[in-house]
Amino acid sequence: MKTSRLLLFIMASLLAMTACKKDSDPEPAPVYTDKVVLNDLVVTGDSVKLSWSRLDNDRFLAYLVIRRTYKSNGEYQYYPYLVEIDDRSVTTYTDRNLPYAPYVEYQVVAGLSTSIPESPELIYSNIRSVERPNIKVFPMTIYDMIPDVSNKRCYIIESDSGKISILDYQNESVTRSVKTNAKIGYCAIGSYNGQNELYVPRNDGWIFIYNSETLEKADQISLAKSVTSLAVNQGTIFACGQDYNYYDNKIWAVDRVTKTILSTNDGNYDQHFAVIPGTQTELIGVPVYSGYYMSWYEYNPAGIKTNEKDVYGLQNPNSVIKIFPDGQQFITSDMAMIYNRNLDLVIQLPHGNYTFSDYAIDPSGAILYAGSNNSRCVISYSIPGYEQVAEYKTKGYPLRVFLDGNTLISLSSTIPTGNIYYGSPINVIIEKIPLGK
Repeated sequence: MKTSRLLLFIMASLLAMTACKKDSDPEPAPVYTDKVVLNDLVVTGDSVKLSWSRLDNDRFLAYLVIRRTYKSNGEYQYYPYLVEIDDRSVTTYTDRNLPYAPYVEYQVVAGLSTSIPESPELIYSNIRSVERPNIKVFPMTIYDMIPDVSNKRCYIIESDSGKISILDYQNESVTRSVKTNAKIGYCAIGSYNGQNELYVPRNDGWIFIYNSETLEKADQISLAKSVTSLAVNQGTIFACGQDYNYYDNKIWAVDRVTKTILSTNDGNYDQHFAVIPGTQTELIGVPVYSGYYMSWYEYNPAGIKTNEKDVYGLQNPNSVIKIFPDGQQFITSDMAMIYNRNLDLVIQLPHGNYTFSDYAIDPSGAILYAGSNNSRCVISYSIPGYEQVAEYKTKGYPLRVFLDGNTLISLSSTIPTGNIYYGSPINVIIEKIPLGK
Protein backbone atom coordinates (compact mmCIF):
# COMPACT_ATOMS: atom_id res chain seq x y z
CA MET A 1 0.00 0.00 0.00
CA LYS A 2 1.35 3.42 -0.98
CA THR A 3 1.11 6.41 1.34
CA SER A 4 -0.05 9.62 -0.32
CA ARG A 5 2.24 12.63 -0.48
CA LEU A 6 -0.41 14.72 1.33
CA LEU A 7 -0.52 12.32 4.27
CA LEU A 8 3.28 12.28 4.53
CA PHE A 9 3.32 16.08 4.47
CA ILE A 10 0.72 16.27 7.24
CA MET A 11 2.60 13.77 9.40
CA ALA A 12 5.90 15.60 8.93
CA SER A 13 4.28 18.94 9.80
CA LEU A 14 2.74 17.52 12.98
CA LEU A 15 6.07 16.08 14.06
CA ALA A 16 7.83 19.38 13.42
CA MET A 17 5.18 21.30 15.34
CA THR A 18 5.43 18.88 18.27
CA ALA A 19 9.21 19.10 18.35
CA CYS A 20 9.12 22.87 18.14
CA LYS A 21 6.61 23.10 20.98
CA LYS A 22 8.62 20.70 23.15
CA ASP A 23 11.87 22.59 22.65
CA SER A 24 10.75 26.19 22.90
CA ASP A 25 7.26 26.34 24.38
CA PRO A 26 7.07 24.62 27.77
CA GLU A 27 3.65 24.32 29.29
CA PRO A 28 2.88 27.45 31.33
CA ALA A 29 2.60 26.93 35.08
CA PRO A 30 -0.97 26.78 36.41
CA VAL A 31 -2.01 29.94 38.21
CA TYR A 32 -3.78 30.13 41.59
CA THR A 33 -4.43 32.95 44.01
CA ASP A 34 -4.50 30.96 47.24
CA LYS A 35 -2.38 27.82 46.88
CA VAL A 36 0.89 26.44 45.53
CA VAL A 37 1.02 23.03 43.86
CA LEU A 38 4.39 21.31 43.61
CA ASN A 39 4.67 19.03 40.56
CA ASP A 40 6.42 15.68 40.30
CA LEU A 41 10.18 15.93 40.81
CA VAL A 42 12.57 15.27 37.94
CA VAL A 43 15.66 13.48 39.30
CA THR A 44 18.85 13.21 37.24
CA GLY A 45 21.87 11.90 39.14
CA ASP A 46 22.49 14.29 42.04
CA SER A 47 20.19 16.95 40.58
CA VAL A 48 16.49 17.46 41.30
CA LYS A 49 14.36 19.82 39.22
CA LEU A 50 11.33 21.33 40.92
CA SER A 51 8.41 23.12 39.26
CA TRP A 52 5.24 24.49 40.80
CA SER A 53 2.14 26.55 40.11
CA ARG A 54 2.35 30.33 40.00
CA LEU A 55 0.81 32.33 42.81
CA ASP A 56 -1.06 35.33 41.40
CA ASN A 57 -1.59 37.42 44.50
CA ASP A 58 -0.90 41.13 44.98
CA ARG A 59 0.50 40.45 48.44
CA PHE A 60 3.16 38.10 47.10
CA LEU A 61 6.59 38.45 48.75
CA ALA A 62 8.64 35.39 47.78
CA TYR A 63 8.80 31.65 47.26
CA LEU A 64 10.99 29.63 49.63
CA VAL A 65 12.22 26.23 48.46
CA ILE A 66 12.55 23.84 51.39
CA ARG A 67 14.49 20.56 51.51
CA ARG A 68 14.39 18.11 54.41
CA THR A 69 16.11 14.77 54.95
CA TYR A 70 13.37 13.57 57.29
CA LYS A 71 9.60 13.27 57.11
CA SER A 72 8.02 16.44 58.42
CA ASN A 73 4.68 14.72 59.11
CA GLY A 74 2.78 17.99 58.88
CA GLU A 75 5.04 19.85 61.32
CA TYR A 76 6.31 22.29 58.75
CA GLN A 77 9.34 24.51 59.17
CA TYR A 78 10.40 27.06 56.59
CA TYR A 79 13.97 27.43 57.86
CA PRO A 80 16.55 26.64 56.71
CA TYR A 81 15.62 26.96 53.06
CA LEU A 82 17.56 26.32 49.86
CA VAL A 83 16.67 29.49 48.00
CA GLU A 84 14.41 32.54 48.18
CA ILE A 85 12.77 33.64 44.91
CA ASP A 86 11.12 37.05 44.92
CA ASP A 87 9.83 36.92 41.32
CA ARG A 88 6.38 35.33 41.26
CA SER A 89 6.79 34.33 37.61
CA VAL A 90 9.78 32.10 38.42
CA THR A 91 8.32 28.69 39.22
CA THR A 92 11.25 26.33 38.76
CA TYR A 93 14.41 25.55 40.69
CA THR A 94 17.11 22.89 40.34
CA ASP A 95 18.79 21.48 43.42
CA ARG A 96 22.18 20.27 42.20
CA ASN A 97 23.23 18.73 45.52
CA LEU A 98 20.73 15.99 46.31
CA PRO A 99 21.72 14.71 49.78
CA TYR A 100 22.88 11.11 49.97
CA ALA A 101 19.99 9.99 52.16
CA PRO A 102 17.23 7.38 51.99
CA TYR A 103 14.52 10.03 52.14
CA VAL A 104 14.57 13.64 50.90
CA GLU A 105 11.47 15.79 50.69
CA TYR A 106 10.82 19.14 49.02
CA GLN A 107 8.22 21.79 49.62
CA VAL A 108 7.61 25.32 48.37
CA VAL A 109 6.42 28.00 50.77
CA ALA A 110 4.95 31.26 49.49
CA GLY A 111 5.00 34.33 51.69
CA LEU A 112 2.25 36.97 51.56
CA SER A 113 2.51 40.40 53.16
CA THR A 114 0.31 41.33 56.11
CA SER A 115 -0.23 44.44 58.18
CA ILE A 116 2.59 43.18 60.42
CA PRO A 117 5.74 43.07 58.22
CA GLU A 118 7.57 40.58 60.42
CA SER A 119 4.64 38.13 60.37
CA PRO A 120 3.89 37.20 56.76
CA GLU A 121 1.15 34.77 55.86
CA LEU A 122 2.62 31.46 54.72
CA ILE A 123 1.15 29.16 52.09
CA TYR A 124 2.66 25.66 52.08
CA SER A 125 2.63 23.52 48.97
CA ASN A 126 2.20 19.77 48.96
CA ILE A 127 5.31 17.66 49.55
CA ARG A 128 7.22 15.65 46.96
CA SER A 129 9.95 13.21 47.92
CA VAL A 130 12.91 11.20 46.62
CA GLU A 131 13.14 7.79 48.30
CA ARG A 132 16.17 5.48 48.16
CA PRO A 133 15.68 2.83 50.86
CA ASN A 134 18.96 1.09 50.03
CA ILE A 135 20.91 3.93 51.68
CA LYS A 136 21.57 3.18 55.37
CA VAL A 137 21.69 6.06 57.85
CA PHE A 138 22.13 6.38 61.60
CA PRO A 139 20.27 9.21 63.37
CA MET A 140 22.81 10.56 65.86
CA THR A 141 24.45 13.78 67.00
CA ILE A 142 28.18 13.06 67.20
CA TYR A 143 29.93 15.04 69.94
CA ASP A 144 32.92 12.74 70.26
CA MET A 145 34.06 9.54 68.55
CA ILE A 146 36.68 7.03 69.70
CA PRO A 147 37.81 4.49 67.07
CA ASP A 148 38.60 0.87 67.99
CA VAL A 149 40.09 -0.29 64.71
CA SER A 150 41.25 -3.70 65.93
CA ASN A 151 37.59 -4.59 66.52
CA LYS A 152 36.20 -2.71 63.48
CA ARG A 153 34.09 -0.42 65.61
CA CYS A 154 33.94 3.00 67.17
CA TYR A 155 32.30 4.58 70.20
CA ILE A 156 29.84 7.38 69.49
CA ILE A 157 29.35 9.96 72.23
CA GLU A 158 26.20 12.09 72.10
CA SER A 159 26.62 14.82 74.68
CA ASP A 160 23.19 16.39 75.23
CA SER A 161 21.24 13.13 75.17
CA GLY A 162 23.89 11.34 77.21
CA LYS A 163 23.86 8.38 74.85
CA ILE A 164 26.83 6.12 74.10
CA SER A 165 26.76 3.67 71.18
CA ILE A 166 29.13 1.09 69.76
CA LEU A 167 29.01 1.39 65.99
CA ASP A 168 30.25 -1.59 63.96
CA TYR A 169 31.49 0.27 60.90
CA GLN A 170 32.35 -2.89 58.97
CA ASN A 171 28.85 -4.39 59.14
CA GLU A 172 27.16 -1.00 59.50
CA SER A 173 25.18 -1.65 62.65
CA VAL A 174 24.87 -0.37 66.21
CA THR A 175 25.71 -3.33 68.42
CA ARG A 176 25.32 -1.75 71.87
CA SER A 177 24.04 1.49 73.33
CA VAL A 178 23.39 2.95 76.76
CA LYS A 179 21.77 6.13 78.06
CA THR A 180 23.74 7.66 80.91
CA ASN A 181 20.97 10.00 82.13
CA ALA A 182 23.34 12.97 82.16
CA LYS A 183 25.02 15.39 79.81
CA ILE A 184 28.40 13.88 79.01
CA GLY A 185 31.72 15.18 77.70
CA TYR A 186 34.91 13.99 76.00
CA CYS A 187 35.56 10.36 76.95
CA ALA A 188 38.59 8.05 76.94
CA ILE A 189 39.47 4.37 76.73
CA GLY A 190 41.80 2.79 79.29
CA SER A 191 42.65 -0.60 80.75
CA TYR A 192 42.12 -1.98 84.25
CA ASN A 193 42.70 -5.57 85.40
CA GLY A 194 43.17 -6.68 81.79
CA GLN A 195 39.81 -5.25 80.70
CA ASN A 196 39.36 -2.18 78.50
CA GLU A 197 37.09 0.45 80.02
CA LEU A 198 35.31 3.54 78.77
CA TYR A 199 35.64 6.56 81.08
CA VAL A 200 32.77 9.02 80.81
CA PRO A 201 32.73 12.54 82.36
CA ARG A 202 29.30 13.81 83.47
CA ASN A 203 27.80 17.20 84.17
CA ASP A 204 26.73 16.03 87.64
CA GLY A 205 30.36 15.84 88.77
CA TRP A 206 30.85 12.09 88.40
CA ILE A 207 32.99 9.89 86.19
CA PHE A 208 31.16 6.72 85.18
CA ILE A 209 33.24 3.75 84.07
CA TYR A 210 31.77 1.26 81.59
CA ASN A 211 32.89 -2.12 80.33
CA SER A 212 34.03 -1.37 76.78
CA GLU A 213 32.48 -4.60 75.42
CA THR A 214 29.06 -4.61 77.07
CA LEU A 215 28.65 -0.93 78.09
CA GLU A 216 27.62 -2.14 81.53
CA LYS A 217 28.60 0.25 84.30
CA ALA A 218 31.61 -1.11 86.22
CA ASP A 219 32.42 1.72 88.62
CA GLN A 220 32.03 5.41 89.37
CA ILE A 221 34.08 8.24 90.86
CA SER A 222 32.73 11.46 92.39
CA LEU A 223 34.78 14.60 91.79
CA ALA A 224 32.95 17.92 91.83
CA LYS A 225 30.11 19.94 90.36
CA SER A 226 30.75 19.12 86.71
CA VAL A 227 33.30 17.14 84.68
CA THR A 228 33.61 17.98 80.99
CA SER A 229 36.64 16.13 79.60
CA LEU A 230 39.19 13.51 80.55
CA ALA A 231 42.19 11.51 79.38
CA VAL A 232 43.75 8.32 80.74
CA ASN A 233 47.39 7.26 80.86
CA GLN A 234 48.97 4.30 82.69
CA GLY A 235 46.27 3.98 85.31
CA THR A 236 45.80 7.68 86.02
CA ILE A 237 42.68 9.58 84.99
CA PHE A 238 43.14 13.28 84.19
CA ALA A 239 39.85 15.18 84.30
CA CYS A 240 38.88 18.81 83.91
CA GLY A 241 35.71 20.52 85.01
CA GLN A 242 34.22 22.93 87.49
CA ASP A 243 34.33 22.78 91.23
CA TYR A 244 31.36 24.06 93.18
CA ASN A 245 31.88 27.64 91.99
CA TYR A 246 31.04 28.21 88.30
CA TYR A 247 34.36 29.99 87.64
CA ASP A 248 36.41 27.57 89.75
CA ASN A 249 37.92 25.44 86.97
CA LYS A 250 40.00 22.49 88.07
CA ILE A 251 42.13 19.61 86.79
CA TRP A 252 42.19 16.42 88.82
CA ALA A 253 44.57 13.48 88.62
CA VAL A 254 42.80 10.37 89.94
CA ASP A 255 44.19 6.90 90.60
CA ARG A 256 42.00 4.34 88.82
CA VAL A 257 42.76 1.50 91.27
CA THR A 258 42.09 3.32 94.54
CA LYS A 259 39.84 6.05 93.09
CA THR A 260 41.71 8.58 95.23
CA ILE A 261 42.53 12.09 94.03
CA LEU A 262 46.30 12.37 93.52
CA SER A 263 46.32 16.12 92.84
CA THR A 264 44.01 19.06 92.20
CA ASN A 265 45.11 22.14 90.28
CA ASP A 266 43.53 25.24 88.82
CA GLY A 267 42.58 24.68 85.20
CA ASN A 268 41.20 26.46 82.17
CA TYR A 269 37.58 26.52 81.15
CA ASP A 270 36.24 23.68 78.98
CA GLN A 271 39.23 22.01 77.38
CA HIS A 272 39.50 18.79 75.41
CA PHE A 273 42.48 16.71 76.59
CA ALA A 274 44.85 14.47 74.65
CA VAL A 275 47.89 12.56 75.92
CA ILE A 276 51.19 13.09 74.10
CA PRO A 277 52.33 9.58 73.04
CA GLY A 278 55.25 8.07 74.91
CA THR A 279 55.06 10.41 77.90
CA GLN A 280 54.07 10.01 81.54
CA THR A 281 52.35 12.25 81.41
CA GLU A 282 52.16 15.27 79.12
CA LEU A 283 48.74 16.58 78.08
CA ILE A 284 47.54 19.04 75.47
CA GLY A 285 44.27 20.82 76.18
CA VAL A 286 42.48 22.74 73.43
CA PRO A 287 39.49 25.03 74.03
CA VAL A 288 35.98 24.09 73.10
CA TYR A 289 35.02 27.75 72.66
CA SER A 290 36.79 30.54 70.77
CA GLY A 291 39.14 32.83 72.66
CA TYR A 292 39.96 30.49 75.55
CA TYR A 293 43.24 28.95 76.61
CA MET A 294 45.21 26.25 74.85
CA SER A 295 47.45 24.48 77.36
CA TRP A 296 50.31 22.05 77.86
CA TYR A 297 50.57 20.18 81.17
CA GLU A 298 53.27 17.89 82.55
CA TYR A 299 52.70 15.39 85.39
CA ASN A 300 55.11 13.04 87.14
CA PRO A 301 54.32 9.33 87.68
CA ALA A 302 52.72 10.15 91.04
CA GLY A 303 50.10 12.31 89.34
CA ILE A 304 51.57 15.62 90.53
CA LYS A 305 51.67 18.50 88.07
CA THR A 306 55.24 19.69 87.51
CA ASN A 307 54.91 22.13 84.63
CA GLU A 308 52.36 24.07 82.60
CA LYS A 309 52.14 26.49 79.68
CA ASP A 310 49.06 28.41 78.51
CA VAL A 311 48.41 30.32 75.31
CA TYR A 312 45.33 32.52 75.16
CA GLY A 313 43.11 33.21 72.18
CA LEU A 314 42.98 30.19 69.84
CA GLN A 315 40.45 31.17 67.19
CA ASN A 316 38.09 28.93 65.24
CA PRO A 317 38.33 25.98 67.59
CA ASN A 318 36.33 22.87 66.83
CA SER A 319 37.52 21.07 69.98
CA VAL A 320 39.16 18.35 67.86
CA ILE A 321 42.79 17.57 68.61
CA LYS A 322 44.99 15.01 66.87
CA ILE A 323 48.59 14.54 67.97
CA PHE A 324 51.19 13.37 65.44
CA PRO A 325 52.68 9.89 66.03
CA ASP A 326 56.07 11.33 67.11
CA GLY A 327 54.36 13.55 69.68
CA GLN A 328 56.07 16.70 68.42
CA GLN A 329 53.08 18.39 66.74
CA PHE A 330 49.30 18.44 66.88
CA ILE A 331 46.51 19.80 64.71
CA THR A 332 43.34 21.53 65.87
CA SER A 333 40.79 24.18 64.79
CA ASP A 334 38.45 24.01 61.81
CA MET A 335 41.07 26.04 59.92
CA ALA A 336 43.75 23.29 60.08
CA MET A 337 46.25 24.92 62.44
CA ILE A 338 49.33 22.87 63.38
CA TYR A 339 51.22 23.62 66.61
CA ASN A 340 54.29 22.10 68.21
CA ARG A 341 54.23 20.77 71.76
CA ASN A 342 55.46 24.16 73.02
CA LEU A 343 52.19 25.63 71.65
CA ASP A 344 53.98 27.62 68.94
CA LEU A 345 52.11 27.84 65.64
CA VAL A 346 53.95 25.81 62.99
CA ILE A 347 51.66 26.43 60.02
CA GLN A 348 48.08 26.79 58.95
CA LEU A 349 47.43 24.33 56.14
CA PRO A 350 46.24 25.82 52.83
CA HIS A 351 42.51 25.18 52.73
CA GLY A 352 40.77 27.72 50.46
CA ASN A 353 37.12 27.91 51.45
CA TYR A 354 37.12 24.50 53.17
CA THR A 355 36.43 24.21 56.87
CA PHE A 356 37.36 20.99 58.62
CA SER A 357 35.57 18.88 61.21
CA ASP A 358 38.22 16.22 61.93
CA TYR A 359 41.68 14.94 61.04
CA ALA A 360 43.45 11.59 60.70
CA ILE A 361 47.21 11.02 60.50
CA ASP A 362 48.77 7.90 59.06
CA PRO A 363 51.05 5.90 61.42
CA SER A 364 54.20 7.08 59.65
CA GLY A 365 53.21 10.71 60.17
CA ALA A 366 53.76 11.42 56.47
CA ILE A 367 50.16 12.07 55.38
CA LEU A 368 47.39 13.99 57.11
CA TYR A 369 43.73 13.65 56.11
CA ALA A 370 41.25 16.48 56.73
CA GLY A 371 37.48 15.94 56.52
CA SER A 372 35.55 18.94 55.23
CA ASN A 373 32.23 19.75 56.86
CA ASN A 374 31.19 22.23 54.16
CA SER A 375 32.10 20.16 51.12
CA ARG A 376 31.76 16.50 50.27
CA CYS A 377 35.43 15.57 50.38
CA VAL A 378 38.51 14.66 52.38
CA ILE A 379 41.77 16.47 51.59
CA SER A 380 45.18 14.84 52.14
CA TYR A 381 48.37 16.81 52.91
CA SER A 382 52.04 15.85 52.92
CA ILE A 383 53.95 16.06 56.22
CA PRO A 384 56.41 17.72 56.16
CA GLY A 385 55.87 20.00 53.20
CA TYR A 386 52.28 20.77 54.18
CA GLU A 387 51.07 20.63 50.58
CA GLN A 388 47.81 19.22 49.29
CA VAL A 389 48.33 15.74 47.86
CA ALA A 390 44.87 14.50 46.86
CA GLU A 391 41.16 15.07 47.19
CA TYR A 392 38.85 12.16 47.97
CA LYS A 393 35.20 12.69 47.10
CA THR A 394 32.63 11.60 49.66
CA LYS A 395 28.88 11.08 49.42
CA GLY A 396 28.23 13.02 52.62
CA TYR A 397 29.88 15.77 54.64
CA PRO A 398 32.57 14.26 56.90
CA LEU A 399 32.00 14.67 60.65
CA ARG A 400 34.67 12.27 61.95
CA VAL A 401 37.45 10.49 60.04
CA PHE A 402 39.96 7.79 60.96
CA LEU A 403 42.20 5.23 59.28
CA ASP A 404 41.85 1.46 59.14
CA GLY A 405 44.93 0.31 57.25
CA ASN A 406 44.64 1.55 53.67
CA THR A 407 41.01 2.55 54.12
CA LEU A 408 39.78 5.92 55.31
CA ILE A 409 36.58 5.69 57.35
CA SER A 410 34.33 8.75 57.32
CA LEU A 411 31.23 9.18 59.45
CA SER A 412 29.44 11.74 57.31
CA SER A 413 26.35 13.90 57.62
CA THR A 414 23.89 13.78 54.73
CA ILE A 415 23.74 17.61 54.76
CA PRO A 416 26.32 20.35 55.51
CA THR A 417 26.65 20.93 59.23
CA GLY A 418 26.06 24.63 58.67
CA ASN A 419 22.58 23.77 57.37
CA ILE A 420 21.58 21.71 60.40
CA TYR A 421 18.75 23.47 62.19
CA TYR A 422 19.05 23.11 65.96
CA GLY A 423 16.95 20.20 67.14
CA SER A 424 16.60 18.67 63.67
CA PRO A 425 17.64 15.03 63.19
CA ILE A 426 21.14 14.41 61.82
CA ASN A 427 21.50 11.38 59.56
CA VAL A 428 24.99 9.86 59.54
CA ILE A 429 26.32 7.51 56.87
CA ILE A 430 29.41 5.28 57.01
CA GLU A 431 31.84 5.74 54.11
CA LYS A 432 34.84 3.53 53.38
CA ILE A 433 37.33 5.16 51.04
CA PRO A 434 40.23 3.10 49.59
CA LEU A 435 43.48 5.05 49.64
CA GLY A 436 45.94 4.91 46.76
CA LYS A 437 49.44 3.69 47.29
